[in-house]
Amino acid sequence: MILYIYPGLIWLAVLLSIPAFFVVNTQSKKYHRLIFGIIVMVAVLETYGAYSILNSQNSSIFHNLLFVHAESLLLLYFFYLNFSLKKVRQSILVSGLVLMVWALINSLFFQPINSSFQTYSFIPSAIILIIYCIGYFYSIIKEDKFQDVKIVAVPSFWIVTVVMFFYSCSLMFFASIPLVNPENYELVYKIYNLIRGLSILMYLIMGLAFYAPIFFKTRSIPD
Repeated sequence: MILYIYPGLIWLAVLLSIPAFFVVNTQSKKYHRLIFGIIVMVAVLETYGAYSILNSQNSSIFHNLLFVHAESLLLLYFFYLNFSLKKVRQSILVSGLVLMVWALINSLFFQPINSSFQTYSFIPSAIILIIYCIGYFYSIIKEDKFQDVKIVAVPSFWIVTVVMFFYSCSLMFFASIPLVNPENYELVYKIYNLIRGLSILMYLIMGLAFYAPIFFKTRSIPD
């Protein structure tokens, strides 16, 4: 029962996000479709993950392919859509290419994709995503892009905020695991459950972010 709470809450994020298809404005639809796809992908992944645990199966390959690699690349695409500067967009494309090449190298020589969670791939992905999160907040201040709207009414603001929060915490967790004494793995497990709780919060806020313009009445959001 407890095993299915985690995927169940992510499916809740999916359900909460569905009505947004009918209320988001034209400018936000491309962002909503992307974020909705990410949440659905993770919900399916975690449902299968719970099933595989009950049946003593190894689902590492799917977690690595979808969570470590696919989600990171899709979030990079989200940033690509949000940035207008050509140089930044080019850097995002290069970052995605570098992550894919490194994922292949890591899978072939260091951490087989079907054996365990690929921390060597997740850590650089998290660092890159955090950098673009910081870049997003910097662009808000420098370009004053949302000067005519309340920042809390901008869906991307909420999404980037929770992405930065989750990946910052996850980065510290997975980077510190090799330094932990094996005798303290019970503590690691407790922190891991906390990270999973943060991921639930992230996906829920992602699913609700597109209602922000309704909750916080505002004018049209610039593209």
